[in-house]
Amino acid sequence: MRPMNKKGDLTDSISFAMWAFVFGIGLIALVFAFLTFYDALDETALNDDNATAAAITESTTYIALSLPSTYFVILFGLLLGTLVSAYFIRVHPIFMPVYILAAVLSIIVAVALGNAWGAIQDVEEFQDILELNTVLSTIDLILSNIVLLTLLVFILSFVIIFAKPGGGVGGGAPI
Repeated sequence: MRPMNKKGDLTDSISFAMWAFVFGIGLIALVFAFLTFYDALDETALNDDNATAAAITESTTYIALSLPSTYFVILFGLLLGTLVSAYFIRVHPIFMPVYILAAVLSIIVAVALGNAWGAIQDVEEFQDILELNTVLSTIDLILSNIVLLTLLVFILSFVIIFAKPGGGVGGGAPI
């Protein structure tokens, strides 16, 4: 049995775009579900008590502000993981065209994800959620420009992979 290779590979930029898309849609769907639930809860007899009404209001504020903010933590983690794994890839410069072909594939996947996000944006219920606060509007901006984000991540990882010290040896200068 072969040992696992724990270094990054060419599909990191595709993985970055797909996970950014999945987490963005997932968090917006969660906010939508929770806020719909709390709106329905407002109309029940439970809301007659002042303590319960305050708890519902506090939960609504928490869901609307804090939950979408986790997207930026996840996005930063994905970016950091992609760039660190790019640093530890040992690759000969002869593979530069293969990496550029992988970038073209990443851009094609990102275009498909961007088109899917455009279709999701057209749903009227999600439009109300996206306009709820600036955090959700920023997630909308990121997912609307996922092609540009994928291209920037690719360019950064390309520079890190092929321009690091040590002549293509990962982890710095050779010993």
